[in-house]
Amino acid sequence: MGSKRLHCKTAKYNFLKDSDLNRECISRIPQEVIGTTILEIGCGRGYMIETLSQNKKLRITGTDIFFNNPIQHIDNVTFATCSVNHLPFPDQYFDTTLCTHVLEHVRDIQTAIREIRRVTSKRMIIVIPKERPYRFGFNLHLTFFPCYPAMDKLLQRQSAIQKKLAHQHLQSGHLILYDITSVYFEGEYKASELVTFGYNRDRKQGREQMVVGLICNGQGCPVGVEVYAGNTKDETTVIDKIQQIKVDYGIEKIIFVGDRGMVTQNNIEALKDEDDLKTIGALTHGDFMRLLKEKVIQLDLFDEQTVHEVVDPTEPNRRYCLCRNPATAERETQTRQRLLDLTETGNSKFRRLIERSGKVFDFTRVFTRELGIHRYPIGACVTEVAAGWDGIYDAWLNSQ
Repeated sequence: MGSKRLHCKTAKYNFLKDSDLNRECISRIPQEVIGTTILEIGCGRGYMIETLSQNKKLRITGTDIFFNNPIQHIDNVTFATCSVNHLPFPDQYFDTTLCTHVLEHVRDIQTAIREIRRVTSKRMIIVIPKERPYRFGFNLHLTFFPCYPAMDKLLQRQSAIQKKLAHQHLQSGHLILYDITSVYFEGEYKASELVTFGYNRDRKQGREQMVVGLICNGQGCPVGVEVYAGNTKDETTVIDKIQQIKVDYGIEKIIFVGDRGMVTQNNIEALKDEDDLKTIGALTHGDFMRLLKEKVIQLDLFDEQTVHEVVDPTEPNRRYCLCRNPATAERETQTRQRLLDLTETGNSKFRRLIERSGKVFDFTRVFTRELGIHRYPIGACVTEVAAGWDGIYDAWLNSQ
């Protein structure tokens, strides 16, 4: 299939992406342009051209093998339909030539580079993405577009395919794994319903993303997948997934094990009348403090050798399993001590500043910490009380 035909056929399979360039490139390129005649090869909808055209001294030409709704009616911009391997311009016709996110799609790169050099008199700006193999499946470049029509066909049969996979790989009494992750994107998006800002698990600040939920069997074999908007929270996907596993995949009895982010109070209430469903979760800080205050649990029940089970009198169907992990306790002790040392260092500097000013300041009123239902000044008693919390583990089982 020819390049132009391929581009025309696959142009609709995208997320309405404005530019493949990240913000750093978009900001830097206008600073690197020299001269007044500019060529952008593979300009797409013209995002970079529109940015550069704000400088009315520039005369800009944009080329691509196919144009899908490019910008219109800009006095200092013209467009030409052509391939990078055959540029219809005289030698050294442009002062600066831009070629961003294009060469990775070209088979004959040497010819493409010779053509770029031929039409450029002063500066060539070439940007090629640094790809990571495990991210290829989420890359929207033309290289991957031939797969999209076939994937659309698969999407129409996704439910039937996943039911078949579940029948082969999931059985009652077996472990089923479910979690969500985020996939971030470079570039600019405006019209996508999925790509948006949210909690980024890759710690990439300022990057829009999508959220992907995956169901696997105990051996890690994927059975079902779903894509969510980038601002989707973990807990909002739980109820639908439990229903999907029970109804679509035919798993009648479920023991759902989740962390505090998955097993929220709202989810517990929504699932409390669900038949053949047991839930295992972890106590939130608020629940923990409430149980301590009501004397349902005590700190001395958290033992390193024995897991103690406690039944809540107000909720007979709920059991709490309590223990202590010595390795976690040691790590938490070291972390707390490091933070206390940093706090004391800062306090010492603050005291010296106050003393130099000649003012009177009540440090005991300010430098206190709230632990449990009591308040303690920072010092030895804080370390002693907090140490009783180090390494504690808790889980609760709803056995309805």
